[in-house]
Amino acid sequence: MRVLFVQDSAINESLALCDVSACLKRAGHETLLLLEDEERSMDDAIRDWDAPLVLIPCHVTGHEVSLRLARRVLAARPGSFIAMAGTHVTFEPDMALLPEVDAVIVSEAEEAMVELAACLPEGDWRGIQNLAYLREGVLVRNPLRPLVEDLDSLPLPDRELYFRYPFIARFPFKKFTTGRGCVHSCTFCWNTTLRDMHPGQRFTRRKSPARAV
Repeated sequence: MRVLFVQDSAINESLALCDVSACLKRAGHETLLLLEDEERSMDDAIRDWDAPLVLIPCHVTGHEVSLRLARRVLAARPGSFIAMAGTHVTFEPDMALLPEVDAVIVSEAEEAMVELAACLPEGDWRGIQNLAYLREGVLVRNPLRPLVEDLDSLPLPDRELYFRYPFIARFPFKKFTTGRGCVHSCTFCWNTTLRDMHPGQRFTRRKSPARAV
């Protein structure tokens, strides 16, 4: 299946999207990222790729932009399945009640997106863990799957997702992560809330030194 990622600009270059794309490609799917600010005709690009499944990142404070992008996708390709993932929808899954959104992914998105891409053609996707969606006027929140414990089991991030735009490929520095989670409980940070959503699990995880290198 073709899966489209949509963002407004490269300011929020996302390693999370690169991780999701790598997992989708490992499962045999095709992915493409479109940056609204960099396309000569965003609507034509959406139609040309013709992806039935669209993932729009939705980080804290960025939900209005994400909804605008969803409306743009639906105007260019009616019938697209719009999924959102990120910190905002993780803590506000009520976003799935909005007409622009078919489902939101709560917490980590890699495995849920791979399942969604596999199940969507058959129409049987509503049992996927980590999803929240509207059904008969009611918000359904599926159980959360365990956190990915062995980060080395994930494929290397698909950085080429962004390299479609040469200026990003030539950028003089790149972001890297060596783990997920945090041992601290800062009151201003969302990590504490996310940890509380996964009680009894190892929240702070690290990649092996060899994998990080």
